[in-house]
Amino acid sequence: MRRSASSVVIIGLAALHLFSPPSSASPPLCAGPRSLRTEFNAATAVFQGRVIGKEERELPHPIGPVKKSQVFRFIVEQWWKGENKKEAEVHIMKIETSKGRYTFAPESFIFKEGKPYLVYAFGDKAMLVTSRCTRTKNIERAQEDLNLLGKGQKPEP
Repeated sequence: MRRSASSVVIIGLAALHLFSPPSSASPPLCAGPRSLRTEFNAATAVFQGRVIGKEERELPHPIGPVKKSQVFRFIVEQWWKGENKKEAEVHIMKIETSKGRYTFAPESFIFKEGKPYLVYAFGDKAMLVTSRCTRTKNIERAQEDLNLLGKGQKPEP
């Protein structure tokens, strides 16, 4: 199985991002908030959806201690950018600790089952990723983005 160039780039960027540990007294290191237009243009997919499941998966091409991801499955209510399917998956990278356990980086966005979100996802369509450094947020906090995005498209049947 061949690695797609975009998959390697996304996993590599995630690994670099994860290996830049913040000090214990500081919040996660993000470049700062990007405008909606900048975030939208950079994203592979933008959708509103509800988390309907999650599972841990081995990465097909691990890099260093980044060997697994937590995959969150969504039922999509509307799309602004992306594949326009009824369901979508978003990966959150996990890193292996020195004790052989897996954990999330401080920048990881952890979704809760049953909750609705506005998701800005990046990377290859086959492996979308997001983090707290994006405009991804709980739908209750997304009204400004929703107003600016306007009406999205319903998923195709």
